[in-house]
Amino acid sequence: MRFFTHVHPDLDAIASVWAYIRFIFGYGFGKPSELSPVELALKEHQILFVPANWDGAGMEKDDVAIDIEAGGKGIKGKKLSSGRVMSAFATIIPDAGGEIPFMLQSLTDFIEAQDSTGDGMHAILSEHFVKRMAGTPIQRTNVPESLRIGGLMAVLGAYGRRYKNDLTLLVEYSRLLDDLYEGAVHREKAHETAKNCPKVGSVAIAENVPLGVNGALFERGAKVVVYHDGHSVGAVRSSEHDFNIGDIVKPLIEAHFTAEAKEWFYHSAGFLAARGTMKSPATSPSKITPEALAAWISQHIDHARPEVSV
Repeated sequence: MRFFTHVHPDLDAIASVWAYIRFIFGYGFGKPSELSPVELALKEHQILFVPANWDGAGMEKDDVAIDIEAGGKGIKGKKLSSGRVMSAFATIIPDAGGEIPFMLQSLTDFIEAQDSTGDGMHAILSEHFVKRMAGTPIQRTNVPESLRIGGLMAVLGAYGRRYKNDLTLLVEYSRLLDDLYEGAVHREKAHETAKNCPKVGSVAIAENVPLGVNGALFERGAKVVVYHDGHSVGAVRSSEHDFNIGDIVKPLIEAHFTAEAKEWFYHSAGFLAARGTMKSPATSPSKITPEALAAWISQHIDHARPEVSV
């Protein structure tokens, strides 16, 4: 079996080959491996690059042509009456079956916009401002470079300059897509975990939970997350609020936990108060419980009077 796509592959071609191999062909569902699904496929099959106008001559029964017409035998995006051609990726993803992480839908939306307009970031931003914010369309020149530099197309451009060989480019960029996909799966699991985290008012408590749950709790409406992993304990404020969490926590620690007061860190921007962080973990348990810390913070930010036992 051989996979065909066009030379000088763009985002749609690379992502479509990756998606077909991982989700349709099934190389993403085996035992964990140090090799990516695309690399695993290459141990038994070929990925070949042909001109975009190739007519499919020489294709065999099991061969797959992706993001090229291949004389009517290839997988291509839909052609709209307006003349726009949508992405092959959007054709492939619905056939993946099973639970499709939200990331794949977001990726589909971006590739569709990129493939049909030539500037996916501009197209999506304009649609967002016009439809969701009742604004005026954004001019392409007004999309800031600081936003573009973190996008998929900026990374593809960088990879394209580094990897001159089409196959190497596809393999390396597919690894990035693998990592983004795994991150999306992790994020969805974090949201499931967040559903079971207790709350005191608008303060959520995350004990011994995986990385990413804090963000999920903020998305679910928490103003502050109190975390605790057995030793480290702290409070993180959502970026949507501007109160100084240190100003709230510090009086409690200095009044009731003087023995460990010097071990607490208060970020100058006011979003973190902690005794132990990921960068500087605590090596012994704090005397304050996460429940007491959460109750104290809630008392100040929710203007409630939950019971505080220190």
